Amino acid sequence: MRTSPAIAIKAGLRAAALLAAAAFATPAGAEKSPYALGGYVGYTQLSRPFGVLEADHVTSLALIASLDQRISRQRVFGDLRVVRSRYATNDELSYTGYSLDAGLDWQTAGNVSGELRARADRTLLNYSPFEVPTGTRNLVSTRQLDAVARVGASSKLGFEAGAGLRHLDYSEPAYAQRQLRVGYGAAGVRWRPGPDASFGLAYRDTRGRYPGFVDATGAARPDHYNRRDVDLDATVDLSGFTQVYARASATRIGYEQQQDLDFAGTTGLLRLTWRPGAKLTLSAEAARDRGSDLQFQFDANPAQPGGGSFLQTDARSMASATRLRADYAATAKLSFNAGASRSRQPAVVQSSLPSSRRTEDGTLHTTQYVLGAAWTPTRTSRIGCDWTRDTRRARSSLDSFDVAYRSFGCYAQLSIEP
Repeated sequence: MRTSPAIAIKAGLRAAALLAAAAFATPAGAEKSPYALGGYVGYTQLSRPFGVLEADHVTSLALIASLDQRISRQRVFGDLRVVRSRYATNDELSYTGYSLDAGLDWQTAGNVSGELRARADRTLLNYSPFEVPTGTRNLVSTRQLDAVARVGASSKLGFEAGAGLRHLDYSEPAYAQRQLRVGYGAAGVRWRPGPDASFGLAYRDTRGRYPGFVDATGAARPDHYNRRDVDLDATVDLSGFTQVYARASATRIGYEQQQDLDFAGTTGLLRLTWRPGAKLTLSAEAARDRGSDLQFQFDANPAQPGGGSFLQTDARSMASATRLRADYAATAKLSFNAGASRSRQPAVVQSSLPSSRRTEDGTLHTTQYVLGAAWTPTRTSRIGCDWTRDTRRARSSLDSFDVAYRSFGCYAQLSIEP
């Protein structure tokens, strides 16, 4: 049974009002608890989901739990969100998603420390990165486990070692050959000439596997690849107003079967944060790497729980992405933000023929613009609205497509600290 737009709007506004009323009842001067439980309700209007479906409205309900507890020298933290998104018209897109970010910061009595971190999320893949959107539901799940240990973290010269696992899965059976399994290990040195600068040199070895890959003959045969990086990174704080992080890597990637994707060259990441005043923060990010690796290193920060991101990509070739963002704190409780994002990657565009084939000269451009405002009446509550425009353009010698949609939504979130 479908819910009418009027009833859905009234229900969303009623829930938001209840959350806001409860927020005002939260004691403002209460001491922060290490635990928090909460809820989220959102209502979003979509012009055309996937750029090809009917206009729709989505109601989202989420449960939120967080932990931030220090135990002696150790710190345990975690943030869990489980969200149910219901599409009123295109009900086949309704789904349950989640996001988890948890970890442990540890330190010994000596000069040894480290971090163990686990991340997982599942959300709706808004577009197929390689074919014309069909409007079918496809859930993309990512899981990541990273560990790092440091010796001499408080001295000028230190040593670091790390390892991790990454998984990428899709709910749509047709995407089985894009599932990815990755394991990596890294070791290096870090030099800290002063409190505001840090420089690192490391070697990283990555082994990847596509378990569902199908070769040119139609036979299912997993494809493996090996990646080696020499990483040089720098973190510099300039006068407390500007922070810069840069990483440049000499990268070599070799595949067992998809040898046309072999790569030898430079990859990297640049992140700049500038605070010209007490109220305004400007940030810029740029990255170039394999498309599927960008998904793990280029922070996407979707505006709403379970929301999609323009960086949803599984390209095995090199891709680039940039993002600009501005945050303005008008008052202690009222804030505004604006952002622009763009990515470019090789594309496989489905031709008008019954069967599609890969094209070498195809490219996919994704652009996203975001505007938002939020009101934080108390430390444990937040009410806001966001506007987004998402555009995808693909070009190749066989075919092309342009799809775009807009969304506008409001939400209310409340946390309770026992």
